[in-house]
Amino acid sequence: MELSVCIVNWNGGDFLPACLRSVYEGAGDLDLEVIVVDNGSTDGSAREVERLFPVAKVVDRGRNDGFAAANNVAIARSSGRYLLFLNPDTLVDPGSLERMVSFLEEEKAAGALGCRLYHPVTGSVESSARSNPDLLPLLWNLVYLDRIFPRSPLFGRYRMSHLPEGERREVDWVTGACMLARREAVEAAGGFDPGFFMYCEDIDICMRIRAKGWKIRYLPEASVGHYRGRSSARLREEGEGELSVWGAGQYARSIIRLYRKHYGGTRTLLLRAMLVGTSCFKILLWLTAGAAARGVREGASRARSYAAMIPPAFSDVAPVDRRR
Repeated sequence: MELSVCIVNWNGGDFLPACLRSVYEGAGDLDLEVIVVDNGSTDGSAREVERLFPVAKVVDRGRNDGFAAANNVAIARSSGRYLLFLNPDTLVDPGSLERMVSFLEEEKAAGALGCRLYHPVTGSVESSARSNPDLLPLLWNLVYLDRIFPRSPLFGRYRMSHLPEGERREVDWVTGACMLARREAVEAAGGFDPGFFMYCEDIDICMRIRAKGWKIRYLPEASVGHYRGRSSARLREEGEGELSVWGAGQYARSIIRLYRKHYGGTRTLLLRAMLVGTSCFKILLWLTAGAAARGVREGASRARSYAAMIPPAFSDVAPVDRRR
């Protein structure tokens, strides 16, 4: 088997069948299989896949242990030389799968690969390939400076927005919404860390793949539509994937876990302080200027979301297994 497409589903609704349809229709000459791991959906989306795509493998876990754990289940059930980790709220453009696989066939040093992601309705391009979330670049991201000055090499470093969009390049990590990886690279890294329920699991596995000597690459010639956040009812319906209260707290827990694994105690302590400080800044911003510009209700909603990032900064001290 050449390619295994691994999709983690949780109440994917109508997006999931559309995603699979785009995969099968865009497969070209690739020999592929599709594995859908369902994390206890209640909307019948997994059953709909079984009805519409009987050739797809559907694994019903009956519970939600998170994105990383479900991807490990998909890896164990797969047989492809290449593994495509794909969100259910995506649409694969024709020819993109073949371009991505061909690139890894040619670039033997590349362990994983990301592509151009864009919103199917608005056409806006997503920041899908980034540098590591070191303290200073992450700070610029948290206080919006990378959005205010996207072309600045200083402020745009984390999102790599200062670099030409259509340029192939080596990066530190690519988003798990669409990540193609060599099986041997994923297995050498130990698979996904199930300690990440949601967020940062893609950064973590890319860091571990790179630590094994592989490169992470970005291929803009391949493109995938991404509705971004529509696969999770816990993300806000409006905006570019603005976090809900639950999502904001989960992101804080995940980035702290990432730092504890890869950055050491001192920088983790600085990260905790930074999360508290930037969250307080954004709470104040949304309760004043944000409320004036977007309305009191919206300002209060955003402020509650950022307030949820503060408690994890004072907790989440359980041991972390750095071997995975």
